[in-house]
Amino acid sequence: MALFFYNWLLRIFFPLLVFHYIRGRIVHKKYSRPVRERFGFFRIKLNPQASSRILIHAVSAGETVAAQPMVKVLRREFPEAEIVFSNVTETGYRRAKEIIEADHFVFFPLDYRFSVERFLNIIKPSHVFILETELWPNFLAECQNRNIPLAFINARISSHSFEKYSVFRPLFSPLIRTSLFYVQSQLDRERVESLGGQKVEIAGNLKVDQLAQNLSSPARERICAAFEDFERPIILFGSTHQIETKNCLDLIYSWQKEDFEASFIIAPRHLQFMDDYLKYAHNLSLSVIRKSAHRPPQDFEIMLVDTFGELANLYEICTIAVIGGSFEPIGGHSILEPALFGKPIIHGPHMENGKDLVSTFEMAGASWKAQDFAELKSKVELLVENPTLRLEIGHNAGLTLEKISGVAVSIFKDLTVKGFFQESTGNESLENGL
Repeated sequence: MALFFYNWLLRIFFPLLVFHYIRGRIVHKKYSRPVRERFGFFRIKLNPQASSRILIHAVSAGETVAAQPMVKVLRREFPEAEIVFSNVTETGYRRAKEIIEADHFVFFPLDYRFSVERFLNIIKPSHVFILETELWPNFLAECQNRNIPLAFINARISSHSFEKYSVFRPLFSPLIRTSLFYVQSQLDRERVESLGGQKVEIAGNLKVDQLAQNLSSPARERICAAFEDFERPIILFGSTHQIETKNCLDLIYSWQKEDFEASFIIAPRHLQFMDDYLKYAHNLSLSVIRKSAHRPPQDFEIMLVDTFGELANLYEICTIAVIGGSFEPIGGHSILEPALFGKPIIHGPHMENGKDLVSTFEMAGASWKAQDFAELKSKVELLVENPTLRLEIGHNAGLTLEKISGVAVSIFKDLTVKGFFQESTGNESLENGL
């Protein structure tokens, strides 16, 4: 009954969906791909002789990057399998084609029953993996109907999403009962089980395994070369949000009045506000340079990062890493990248998105929490003045990261033990399974 009501609502809102797409395509230039692909009308040349076909879905670019370690494990363990990778966003689709070792790249269907049926009829997956927690009722129901084994990996549910999903628990509960969930934390496990999930394991964060990609990135060599002769300490504020970014500039202003010897890099989360940040800095009489305009070995006092995809490697050249999204009630961003390079980490009080992970780091003496910018100021000053303490915290961060790595292999082993790859799909062309 709940699924019937859901489909009834989808029909009602169909005109709004079409309007949203047209508006996005014309006004915001968001959609360049044909809309028919979202309804399961696309061309793909599959191998009819494939012994197995694995569908891996990641909604956007962030989830796509996190999927890399799992895709590598599956490719290594099942070299004869055909891998199809799907996305919702065009950004994710483009990123997937750059970094994912898949045979085919497609767009995930809108959750209309006819779209889902057509999509699955074309792909004929023997197994399905979904990154994080994309709960699409018709897709889940159709996978159940076809006996297609489905696993959610790197699953997490934010407080906001949990509130929304909880309202529709009668809809989701029967649809996720048979799916496997590999969640990032105990809190995620409790939330999934509250929604009706019955096969839930805490596996950790796949991003830990993906971090190794940063070590072989072309950006790494370029960034390290640009800062190799830099002598002053560098305080890096990573993924800061709007209010935080201005608070960071205020903090830097106070330091400069005190003749504090350091340079500062701010990497805002949303670059569309860059002009606003530059204007704010100008009003404080701060000397700011854009990252894109920096020409090494050019010196600088404050750098605003206006480029994409460089933050992970910028952590390597910093002296102290400050985590954005944690001094506003955002939930905090990743502490893993600075840990990879053995940097001392300071974050604010709002790290709900990685609560268990942060707790692990704090207990290991691998990160510090500052309740506000006043405490942040004092803790940064203490670390700048104490190189031995900096090295100790950074070393602890690196060791802690090492202890929690190997997530993709761990998930694969558990899937194998549970017989996930032996389950029949009812798909005649792939009946032999993996």
